[in-house]
Parts: sequence; structure tokens; C-alpha cells
Amino acid sequence: MTTPVRRLPGPFATRVCTPVSGGFAWREELSGGLTGLLDALQLEALREVVPQEPCPAVVPVVTGDIAVSATVPTSQLAFDVVFSAQGPPDDAKMVFQRLGRYLARLHRSAIPPALAELPSGSGQRVQPADAWMREACDAARGWLAGQAGIPTDPPAVTGDTVLTHGRFSLGLLAWASRPTMRPTILGWREAGPGPALSDMDTLLGELAEAAALGQRPPEQFSELAVAFVDGYRADGTLIPGWAAGLADRLAAHVLDHMALRAAVTSDRLAPLAFLKLVRDRLPEFCGSIAAMAPEAVT
Repeated sequence: MTTPVRRLPGPFATRVCTPVSGGFAWREELSGGLTGLLDALQLEALREVVPQEPCPAVVPVVTGDIAVSATVPTSQLAFDVVFSAQGPPDDAKMVFQRLGRYLARLHRSAIPPALAELPSGSGQRVQPADAWMREACDAARGWLAGQAGIPTDPPAVTGDTVLTHGRFSLGLLAWASRPTMRPTILGWREAGPGPALSDMDTLLGELAEAAALGQRPPEQFSELAVAFVDGYRADGTLIPGWAAGLADRLAAHVLDHMALRAAVTSDRLAPLAFLKLVRDRLPEFCGSIAAMAPEAVT
């Protein structure tokens, strides 16, 4: 049996990367801890419509509790690059611009009939299966919000209903370096109809988290955010009013992230400390985006 090169355990699934002929394959071993993920037939319908340009997309094949992705060229994820001590390389802006272009193209794709009747937004559909975990997340979220002074009700995410990835996360993007600069889009089990801003906010929120860590100058991550937004605008129509309430929306994204961490680890203090750090640095992060792309931010 091939020895995995990476194993990423999570609260609801473990992701395993193994070398295969021509590259690497990611396997997701589900724990049954989530409800609402796309099934095999829904993923097959999705595979027919997801764009393969300007980035390749790998929709997994699901058998039982295991989801397997096709071969990708590297085991490295965008998360590894962005959150590394060295920080993102100079050519990372090109990758993020391409990610923005890809997302705009995805949002213009037709929603397959097999997914059309799903609740709009994966956050409404995909939930912890256990009631105690849902209650723990809700309790942690309320406590963290109160302690950090963040509204429990974030600004409403508006806009047309489009085909969304569902979790456009740095942990689900296989990195790409020169000469191709074509990251591979993984994940897809939370795809479905929803507001386009939900996908954008996921990635921008994680860039805000990276900027808050302070390992590298925060401007590096603002530049990646601008490249991502510019790519979306270049290959599609920028969502009207996308920047209105941006800081509050990203704070809500980080709040959800930290609430899950607190619920799983039973430790609220470390997530609270990080949430406050992001909260304090979000105005600078969003302001830097405005300063670098004033024509895109209103």
C-alpha cells in the first residue's frame, strides 16, 4: 500500500494525499459527522458543468464514506504557501488573479437540475450531524461574539443565486507554480446554489487571518486579495456593492471558523485571542484593499 505523503485530520473528515502515477491523489475519509454533502449522483451532475479553465477542477468520486479526487500535480495546497513563515512568493498574485477569474466563470455556469432544489448556500445545508455539536458551535459562537464585540448577525449576503463552490478555501486549492500557474480546484462536496459573495468571503476571510498572524507584512496578503478581486472582475461582472460591509462579513467568517475550533477542542480562550487579533486588524486589511484598488471598492 502506498504510504501517504500527507494526512490532515479534521473534525468531520480526514484528508489523505498519496503519490500516484503522474502526481498525487487526495482522498477524503468521511466520519459521518456532516449532513447535506453532495452525493455521488449530484457530484456526477456537477462534474458536467464546472469550468476547467482558467484552472482545472477535480470533482471527487464518492463511494460510501470515501471521496477520491483525480490526480493533481502537487501535494502542496494554497494554505501551505499563504501561511508559511516565508510568506507567499512574488508570483502568488498571478495565481490569485487566476483563482478570481475561475470563480467568476463558475458563478456564470448553469446550476445542474440535480442541485437546483437544494437550499441556497452550503452553510444552510451542510451541518454537523450530531445535535450536541450544533449546540456546542452555536454556544461557542455566541460567547465568542459577545467577548469580541462582533455582531452575531452579520450583514446579509445578497445578490443573485449562482452556482457556488461552497467552500472556496485555501485548504481546497492545490497550489501551482511556474510555468503553469494553474491551481487545481478541489472539494466540491458543498457546492450548490447560493450567493456569489459567500465564495469570495471564504477566501478573503482566510487571507485576513493570514494577515493578522503578523508573520509577514500584511500588505502581502492585501495584494493577494486585490489580485483575486481583479481577476474576478476581469473575467466577469464584479458583484454590485461587494465591498459594502466587507469587514463585518469577514469578521463573521472568522467567528464561524473560531466557533467550530472552540466547539471541537473545548478551548475558547485561544480562538477568542485570535478572533480579537483579526478583528483589530480587519480595518487595515480592508483599507489596504481599498487603497490598492479604489475603482473596485465603494
